[in-house]
Amino acid sequence: MEFESHYFEDLAKPERSETRVTRYEPKTIHVPKNGYLYRDGDLADRVLFITEGVYCTSKVSSDGLRQIITIGFPGDMQGTFSGDHHDCDCEAITPVSAEVYKRAEFDELVRIDPVFRERVMRLMASEIDNLRTHFTMLNKKHAIGRLAAFLCFFTERYGEQESDGIRLSLPMAREDIADFLHLTAETVSRHFTYLKKEGTIVCMGPRALNIVRLARLRQLAE
Repeated sequence: MEFESHYFEDLAKPERSETRVTRYEPKTIHVPKNGYLYRDGDLADRVLFITEGVYCTSKVSSDGLRQIITIGFPGDMQGTFSGDHHDCDCEAITPVSAEVYKRAEFDELVRIDPVFRERVMRLMASEIDNLRTHFTMLNKKHAIGRLAAFLCFFTERYGEQESDGIRLSLPMAREDIADFLHLTAETVSRHFTYLKKEGTIVCMGPRALNIVRLARLRQLAE
């Protein structure tokens, strides 16, 4: 899918007021499912605060294999801070809305606003925690352990307790889960079937699960 540059057209327009408050108000963008918030190689001149939807960052290797690096949710921050250009794609898994600051405005706010600076530091710390969790998943020797750890991560954060289990709606397709866990889609599907047959989960739809035996899932994830 081609990058939809019109998402950011309004950011190039001059502000009507020269006051500091107005100048540093973010713009809001809306990116449809499978659209891109930015592409590998794009100029890293904006910082995004996700307000709605789920996204992922990914990289395609020289042999054409796609690897999902991070999965993000509302409240997350996205941007490249170590260079002038993005080094990965940022794709909307579901429709995504975000508040966008120009990079110069973001840098100035970090410098002059202690509340904004503290918010940025918390978000950066959260991103480090998420990367550590992802690394721990990938460090599992067996594929079933990676999938179980992935499901535990989502269940403990986004599951809804019901009388017969924990309802979980996964925003990602099996192919995306495979790219995140360094597995093939066939392996992911096979282990979903295994978890279903042993009674740990109940598949209620293509992406809807009922986690019946969370303790068993945690055991497999260890």
